[in-house]
Amino acid sequence: MPESSNVNRGPIFAAETVRMSWWGHLIFAVAGAWVVMNSINSDSLWWMLLLLFLWASFTQLSLQVTSDYFQVRLGLIRVRIPISRIISVQSVPSSSFFKTGWGIRFGFDGAITYSVASSISTYVLVEYKKRSGKLKTLRVMSKHPDVILRAIQKAQAPTW
Repeated sequence: MPESSNVNRGPIFAAETVRMSWWGHLIFAVAGAWVVMNSINSDSLWWMLLLLFLWASFTQLSLQVTSDYFQVRLGLIRVRIPISRIISVQSVPSSSFFKTGWGIRFGFDGAITYSVASSISTYVLVEYKKRSGKLKTLRVMSKHPDVILRAIQKAQAPTW
């Protein structure tokens, strides 16, 4: 992917957007139709607004690697990890039952996973240290995990 300039965070080494598949939209549409069909009381309006908010929030997942940060966006949620705090990065398959699904998931092992309704089954696994020194794990769905992996490694490379 070509390098472009980012005024606030230096050059962008990689950027990717994973969009929700057509069947994910269909599931939300069917759920919305069900809420409308069963709208007997005033509470159904709030359920419909919640459903629309969730639909809009989980439509796309964006990843960006700059010289300073690895950034993940899912709806209103944004995670920025300083490149200097990343300990390891690797490409992993989504093979475990407990690690599949959509949205933001908190694993039994403490890992946080970000994904959208899609048939993509590869993830970028990032281990990093928080300011407190605690080791954290982040899994992010990616169409091209090797590109993201190489971009993080490039950003970590010393510049002379």
